[in-house]
Amino acid sequence: MSWIDRLRLWSQDLYLACLADSELPPPQKGVQSLRTTVRGYTQFAPDPYAPPSLRLHQTRKTDSLVLRNPDYNSARRRFNQRLARSLLLDLDVLQDETLREFVKVKGLTPTGGFESYVNQLGANLADLEWARYRSVELSTVRNCITHNGQVWQSGQINCLSALNNQLYPLPTEGDKINIELAHLFAYKTAVRHVLTRAQ
Repeated sequence: MSWIDRLRLWSQDLYLACLADSELPPPQKGVQSLRTTVRGYTQFAPDPYAPPSLRLHQTRKTDSLVLRNPDYNSARRRFNQRLARSLLLDLDVLQDETLREFVKVKGLTPTGGFESYVNQLGANLADLEWARYRSVELSTVRNCITHNGQVWQSGQINCLSALNNQLYPLPTEGDKINIELAHLFAYKTAVRHVLTRAQ
């Protein structure tokens, strides 16, 4: 499957995540709407390829389902951010793996990260500095989410400050990172421009 097809599939996941977030029941419908919805997901169809312990799993009772966070809107925001973080990690992997493939196709050994791959490919991003910055930022945000509890760390800030950046303010060490689904559209645009140029 080509990188553009993988990016298109990722885009579909993003659209469905937006749909899932927008179709959550409004606060006035309460937890009862969630109980009905969740009940449908607790019934497993027989599947010989399911993990062994789940093939004969009993249907769970959902009458006691409660939201631990009494503020429903806050719970929805948290859900949106969890979806966004998962998709951000996937997008970073898609970008990294595709650049590695491009380097291998040139007969080279992929080393380093984003900047190294771009240099190995000889990709000229001079007119796409915003996309270069966002692509590096994507990787640094991913690292902060994965390794530093969604807080900016000095090593990741240094990666951003090493760029010829006249475009965006640098974060401060210890600042929290919030990712929402809306942010992913901007990152996707940058990744697409970079991968098109790198190819």
